[in-house]
Amino acid sequence: MALTVIPAHREAGIAGRTEILGPEHVRLALEREHDLIEFHHLLGHECSYAQIWTRTGLPKAVRSLVVVAMTAVLTPAGGSLRAHLRGAVINGTSRAEIRQLMATISFYLGAGIGTEVIATAAAELGGLLPQDAGYSNRDAEVLGEREAIRARGEAMRRKMFGPCETANVSVSPGQAASDAQAAYELMRNEYLFGIVWCHPDLPARTRILVAIGILCASGRLQALREHLQAAQRLGCDWQEIKEVFLTAFVYCGDTAADLGFRLAREVFEPGQADACPPTPQGNKV
Repeated sequence: MALTVIPAHREAGIAGRTEILGPEHVRLALEREHDLIEFHHLLGHECSYAQIWTRTGLPKAVRSLVVVAMTAVLTPAGGSLRAHLRGAVINGTSRAEIRQLMATISFYLGAGIGTEVIATAAAELGGLLPQDAGYSNRDAEVLGEREAIRARGEAMRRKMFGPCETANVSVSPGQAASDAQAAYELMRNEYLFGIVWCHPDLPARTRILVAIGILCASGRLQALREHLQAAQRLGCDWQEIKEVFLTAFVYCGDTAADLGFRLAREVFEPGQADACPPTPQGNKV
């Protein structure tokens, strides 16, 4: 038998992996198991599928969105991303939600990684055209006059990040024409916050968990802290945030999960955080 610590966990993990990724995927993985992969399968079967995917703290569809977001950062064209895209569909994630996940990845990680991730998703799930069955969205609900979109984006930024951090978010197209930073802020207001963050196909309360997954995986600690504060303002509870970082233990690694828990305690349990070692500061770009 392959390396096993707790047999019941291994059995449960293989069953859970089969449910999420499909029997053929798991059959081939087990048939090809060799000495170099045994500890990797220990992490996957006994930790991930037996003890994380079985938890009810996040709906499976939401956990799938978070896992795809994390995996997109680290292996944007890899087999793990393809497997978890399939798993997201099996777990009940809708086509419209996956579309919004792709939007969040592009805006948070940039055009290069966005291109790779979307190509991987299209290769695995197919790309639908407007006339195809299953092509549906609620784009009409966020389109409209430019001024209204901009005002909505400014309001969303203030809701997420508070009035102090966003005191100067109001920028006019005239300012943007002559100043690069003003152009940046205007695009954030109109596109990132006015369209993406306000899109009804993925509620902000779910999108913030996806964004936290992206920032955790990419090591952008200052932005992660700010988005944890935004998650609190959007109504996410401490247990949901813990589930995201527990998931990160498997998909981003131990250090990323540990840093995530430390930052989250500072936001959600500030009194408890006082007794913890200092959290490293700064942003990995």
